[in-house]
Amino acid sequence: KSSMQVQSVDVSEAAEITRGRAKMEIFGVLGIAVQQCASYLVFVTERLHAATLPQGEVYRAVDVELREIGKTVKRGPVEESRRAIEERMLSEMLDTSSLLFSYDFDVTHTQQRLSDLDKHISSDPDDRSGLWERFTERELSYVWNKTILEPFESVGPTRITLPVVCGFVQQVSVVVPTGTAVLSLISRRNWRRAGYRYMSRGVDESGAAS
Repeated sequence: KSSMQVQSVDVSEAAEITRGRAKMEIFGVLGIAVQQCASYLVFVTERLHAATLPQGEVYRAVDVELREIGKTVKRGPVEESRRAIEERMLSEMLDTSSLLFSYDFDVTHTQQRLSDLDKHISSDPDDRSGLWERFTERELSYVWNKTILEPFESVGPTRITLPVVCGFVQQVSVVVPTGTAVLSLISRRNWRRAGYRYMSRGVDESGAAS
């Protein structure tokens, strides 16, 4: 588990910290990747609308970037070469069009599970206990960025930290006797069975599906 700690700060304090520094638009934080040579903040810089469901909009992460964070350490040529290789490998791993997320609902859950959880969510906007319960009860097998989200556990659920699933989304319109219906499908890959589909199929002895 990552030993890096994350703290929340007031908006005014954040404005003072970032005063005079370059800024960029991001669409969400995927987490903090703690590697052997350095730690990286991983965030989405470009998104594409993927689907509209009754619960809200689903987006696909089109571009994901890294920023090295933590203490600045002077590295020699060998250490810097290793760090560059590490960063390149991490970037290549994140270079995929299969990361899906939503600001409106938790895409790691099935629709039935979301319906059951909504029964425990308080209508009081100041009561965040239900939101925290939903945060901790995510179907962790499908949270593709589970490990790198761990540093944010201390601050709880936020609007900028995104649980993503690695999968596929498609919507099709079909004609039924009463009119037209839209069928929506979101597939999710279990992070415990990562790898190319042709190298991993079915379920393992613990029931984790590829």
